[in-house]
This record gives sequence, structure tokens and C-alpha cells, in this order.
Amino acid sequence: MAVVKKQENDKLVLEIDGDDKQKIDDVMTKWKFKDHQSFLRFISSILLDTQDNSMYLKTDSGIVKVSPATHLLKDAAEEKVEGDGCK
Repeated sequence: MAVVKKQENDKLVLEIDGDDKQKIDDVMTKWKFKDHQSFLRFISSILLDTQDNSMYLKTDSGIVKVSPATHLLKDAAEEKVEGDGCK
């Protein structure tokens, strides 16, 4: 995945390709999202509403708790530098 991030004023521009773009396309088709904005609003709302940064998914084998892999998350040192103590 190549993600190029540009921030200008109140805009964020991302370029996503490869397998990650294919996954997004597959989700948009499966869930029948009308556009990328609707997709991002939906997933953002779900993630913001979680209480413990995890979710439960119903699968064929039952209910499974899922949360982001640790390599996807900031560590405590990064959070202090980038967040500047404000949340």
C-alpha cells in the first residue's frame, strides 16, 4: 500500500493503492456504499463509538472480539510527541 498524505487547511488527501485499495473496493461493493465519503463516515462512526477500542464480530464460528494489531497503533512515546499532551 502506498499512502501519500497531504494536509491543507481542513482537507486530508490520501492516495491508496494495491491490496488496500482492493479491500476498500470490495467492502464498498459488499455493503453497497454509494461513495467513499459514506464509507468513511460509517467506519469512523463505528470506531468512535467503541468503548474499549475493540469490537465484536459475528462469524460462522461465533462471536469474536477484534481490535487493531499492535503494529498499527502508536506507542506511548509517539503519542506524547504528536499529541503534545492534548486529547
